[in-house]
Amino acid sequence: MYGDKFGFYRALGLLKPCSRYTAVATIARLGRRRARPTRSKTGEWQMSTLQASAQQQLRQFVEQLERLEEEKKAIADDIRDKFAEAKALGFDVKALRQVLRLRKKSKTDRQEEEAVLETYLHALGMLELEPEGSTMMAAE
Repeated sequence: MYGDKFGFYRALGLLKPCSRYTAVATIARLGRRRARPTRSKTGEWQMSTLQASAQQQLRQFVEQLERLEEEKKAIADDIRDKFAEAKALGFDVKALRQVLRLRKKSKTDRQEEEAVLETYLHALGMLELEPEGSTMMAAE
């Protein structure tokens, strides 16, 4: 199992001929951090263990991710409450969500999207284009 790894590290000059135990420890020091399942001599699957520093890093990452997930859930709850409050006051929640989506986009992106939408609606016969002169008159 380790033969190909030993050859790879020896080829890089990172591992000199030594005992199997020393070689495994050296490979671990070279950055092998992932725990991988291995088969024992009896055929059972076993997990190789991580170094103590890698275990600590893993534990910190998991704890940080759990904390962030909790914060994300709390923020989602706050957003849901705000939409419920707006609905109770008579605002259209669907329209509010659309306004939020539009405010995230730049003016040019919104204009481009509106132009494509108008083109598609016109092609489907759902929108009649106004003569350009009437648009100018409305703007004045």
